[in-house]
Amino acid sequence: MSLLNLLPGFKGGVHPPDKKEATAAKEVQPFPLPEELIIPLHQHIGAPAKAVVKKRDDVKKGQLIGEGENFVSANIHAPASGKIKTIERRLLPSGENSDCIVLKTDPENKETSYMSEFDSLDSISVDEIRQRCREAGIVGLGGAGFPTHVKITPPDDKEVDTVILNGCECEPYLTADHRVMVEKGEKVISGLQLIMKATGAQKGIIGIEDNKKEAAQKLEEINTDENISIELVETKYPQGVENMLVYALTGRKVKPTGLPLDAGVVANNVNTAAVLAEAVYEGKPLIERAVTVAGSVVENPANYLIPIGTSFETILEHAGVALETDSLVLDGGPMMGTPQPELNVPLLKTSGGILVLSDSELIKKEEMTCIRCGRCIRQCPQQLVPTRLASLVKNKRYSEAEELNIHGCLDCGVCSYVCPSGIPLLHWLKVGKKKLTQGDKV
Repeated sequence: MSLLNLLPGFKGGVHPPDKKEATAAKEVQPFPLPEELIIPLHQHIGAPAKAVVKKRDDVKKGQLIGEGENFVSANIHAPASGKIKTIERRLLPSGENSDCIVLKTDPENKETSYMSEFDSLDSISVDEIRQRCREAGIVGLGGAGFPTHVKITPPDDKEVDTVILNGCECEPYLTADHRVMVEKGEKVISGLQLIMKATGAQKGIIGIEDNKKEAAQKLEEINTDENISIELVETKYPQGVENMLVYALTGRKVKPTGLPLDAGVVANNVNTAAVLAEAVYEGKPLIERAVTVAGSVVENPANYLIPIGTSFETILEHAGVALETDSLVLDGGPMMGTPQPELNVPLLKTSGGILVLSDSELIKKEEMTCIRCGRCIRQCPQQLVPTRLASLVKNKRYSEAEELNIHGCLDCGVCSYVCPSGIPLLHWLKVGKKKLTQGDKV
């Protein structure tokens, strides 16, 4: 473990207040089974899954209910036993609509429909690891939702020598990944070994920000694999973005629009590794996940193990949030989280936290003219020129924004965070990228 004062990091970024003290020491606790689950068929990058059940079907916990037909897709499983009420379009936390399987749960039915179990790392082949990952519907739990079986199946022309597990959790307030490392360290290590075997990598690194020394120490105590190291990195946002972490831990640069695979690295979240170990050694598909529920108006801030498809409203009621309070609800942390105008939306595989902030806490800046201070440029981890890009997008000069590498933007929000003029720079960069994706080249 690196204990030097000068810890690995990257150029730029910021260090907002951690705000993790309310939940960092709280163990992940089971969440009560809700009466209804809303399970989207599209909660991952790639093609939506196709429903393989119909209205009024009885299902068991862990049963396949949505099948990913394409390679870049993900299976969906029943988080609980019960009866299918309907399959209909519902609103998601992203603001999009998706076909969702609505399940009326049966708390009395304890039957499960899990997969077969493997005994050890030696008893499972490379192809079986990839297949089990696909069968279990595992996607990146750090927020991106990229199907993990695709990530651990590198093309023949790409050689992978290193697997990195991301334990940074650099967003303020969120501590679910931290608790997984502390409480399920054996599964994190086991999952890393499975990914290393699947990709052919000889080296594994777990990167952890130095404000989580308890997690690093726990993993050090557990780890007996000489090919795996636990490394502390500088606590700085957005250290958890995989391109930043790859550079911090290996010194290898990944192009803004490239992938860690281009640098011989496969990067996964620590929680993703833990659920992969559960899928292989316990036969359990991805049907629930650790989630931080926090914020100033949350009476019982905590880390919960919540069934996928539980509504935000149900979660916040259990956590003691007065829903009539004039508050901001975010899917995720304060830097990259998505505001929620409605609370009858389901928890997704990619939802690592739900944050509720009071109106008085929100920093409200009146937008003024850019003063050319250069802060957004100095702090941008991708060394972009956010103020220039925003100006080009405002004036619909999208081709020029593309030439200045607007697609290299990570959506981290650092530029907006540091702007003294209150310019919503991230908003304009998102608009520009979307316009270019839609084919606008003015």
